[in-house]
Amino acid sequence: MGLFKKLFSSKTSLELVDVNLGKFNSNYIKGSEVNWIGTIILFEETIELIIDGNSERLSPNQKKIILNALSNEEILKSESSVAINEEYNNADMEFQSLDEQFQVKAITSNENGFELSFEQKENPYYYFNVFFENNKQRGVSIDS
Repeated sequence: MGLFKKLFSSKTSLELVDVNLGKFNSNYIKGSEVNWIGTIILFEETIELIIDGNSERLSPNQKKIILNALSNEEILKSESSVAINEEYNNADMEFQSLDEQFQVKAITSNENGFELSFEQKENPYYYFNVFFENNKQRGVSIDS
């Protein structure tokens, strides 16, 4: 992956300040497309926000999706709890609560929704990535 990133992306570092979401730095640049990384507060924690755009601005559609999501934190927390609880039940493990067992780490947007990433607070420290469309969870992936 590193070879392709070196071949097809620019090393130029850009900064952008969005009036609603704050400061962003370019994560990678490919042609006119820029992947931006910034921070936001979600569930009373500072997390990474990863969003696409160009050198001038964030993607208007993705920004709209993120702002809508941030205005519905309780729904996100509830939907995430339901999704992760189901994964725990499928693995015959005991789920207590998001707050007790997980730390929210990042929100990654795309043109259809976003992915909310949680890390277990204790061993084995798996990442649970909850996929959302229209603030409704649509699935979970688990990464070690």
